[in-house]
Amino acid sequence: MPDQHHPRGLHCRRQRCIWTLMVALGLVCGSQLILPLLRRGGALGGTGSAWVAHERSGTTSTMPSPRPEPGLPSGASLPRVAPSAQSALPLSAVTPFKLGEEAELPSPVSEVTRLHLVVSSDCSAYQRWQVLVQVQSARSVGQRGAYTWILSGCSEDDQRDVRALVEASFGGRLLAVHFTPDYSNMSTYGGPYADGKLKRYFNGRRSPYGNKYKFNNKPNAFAHWLQASETLQAHETAVLIDPDFLFLRPLEISPDKGQPGRPSAQFYGLGDQWVREFDRGAICGNHSLCTATTSKEVYDSFSVGPPYLVHHADAARLAATWAEFVPRVYDQYPQLYAEMFAYAMAAAHLDLKHSYLREMIGCMVSWPTKRFGERWVLESANISRKALRQHRQEIPEAPRSPALCFPRSGLATSPPVFLHYCQHFTDGNMSFFKRNVAPGSVLDCATGPFQPHSGGAPGSRRRHQSTRNLEPQWASIAMCSIVSAISGLRAEMCGGVG
Repeated sequence: MPDQHHPRGLHCRRQRCIWTLMVALGLVCGSQLILPLLRRGGALGGTGSAWVAHERSGTTSTMPSPRPEPGLPSGASLPRVAPSAQSALPLSAVTPFKLGEEAELPSPVSEVTRLHLVVSSDCSAYQRWQVLVQVQSARSVGQRGAYTWILSGCSEDDQRDVRALVEASFGGRLLAVHFTPDYSNMSTYGGPYADGKLKRYFNGRRSPYGNKYKFNNKPNAFAHWLQASETLQAHETAVLIDPDFLFLRPLEISPDKGQPGRPSAQFYGLGDQWVREFDRGAICGNHSLCTATTSKEVYDSFSVGPPYLVHHADAARLAATWAEFVPRVYDQYPQLYAEMFAYAMAAAHLDLKHSYLREMIGCMVSWPTKRFGERWVLESANISRKALRQHRQEIPEAPRSPALCFPRSGLATSPPVFLHYCQHFTDGNMSFFKRNVAPGSVLDCATGPFQPHSGGAPGSRRRHQSTRNLEPQWASIAMCSIVSAISGLRAEMCGGVG
């Protein structure tokens, strides 16, 4: 006879109740342990994290006609793509799964899993290794959410090579791939510079790119991806990042970030140059909000760069306007940051004020010793230098995750989320510069373990963002993070050889 007076209304005897609870608890715990093992490609290092792999159909040769988006500016539309440009090659055969299939997730976790990470690159081996290392770094720190790699300008052979690399690195589970045409030829947009006879200058400085501006791929490729049949979901926020970003810890955002009408982005020191020096009417239109934007408003809301966090509700119209503005900005400012200024101007035009993230170290932002504290920086540098020595000596215990370059106990400070490593790092007889990395030293398993450069800074004609004045501690931290992430990728690709 059940005990009617059992606490909480459980109708069972005490022993049967305890047994029932133990079985239930075992089922819950077992599911948490077994499911990740069954879904081997989708479980990440970290605390029970998993990624969503969105499989694109890839079997049709035409793109759907762009649908008009509410709120698009006059004359703006999503870029149309020639049918022949759409890849007909299928993605690796995988079985997509959703995080929600494993358990009913509490609402705080949904704030993490609503992120959809997007990285845009060209098809060069130089950017391929950077993206694969980035994805491995995200995996190693336990980042959650879907992840898509958009590549522009790949031949059919390139596409097969990229898919093979993704399969070798992650088993085809962790990373969706989307291919787009190449948008770097600025002569296709017409204007006075289209024929190449009139050279592009800004303030007496000749453009280093001429009519070949590869950074125009990012806004157009992002817009192209947003037209795909299975792309950004209605509840998701896109996190658009560059190839030379590394994850140092997972990106977790508060509920007020990346919401409809409230995008977020990293604060950059770009400032208000486009307010002071550009003909905004020629770029945005004479009646645009962009033309009325003040310097104060720029510093409050629009001095931004990647990562860009844009909700599904705003993504299509912002991407279309961004892509529309880049050629106009480039005609006036044919320099490196044209597409970044175009993004800021598009956001101002659409009245999409950004809240700032301050989750990155590296070039174009800062190395904030004061924020993290000298003790934390020094301890992180000591850990990093020890790890770099292990890599140099090819010790098997050398770290294979950027997270291991920082204190794991004792100090309360966590590292920032991202390292942007476009700079040249040097500490003592070790140095690293991404342009000096032979892609084969990362992607070819026949080469030995990856090593930072020895003997000081290697020669390079293109020392972008020199770190001559950077504290050696930060240089060691950066190099440890990069080398550990590369070693982690090589361990995945090459059967444990970092």
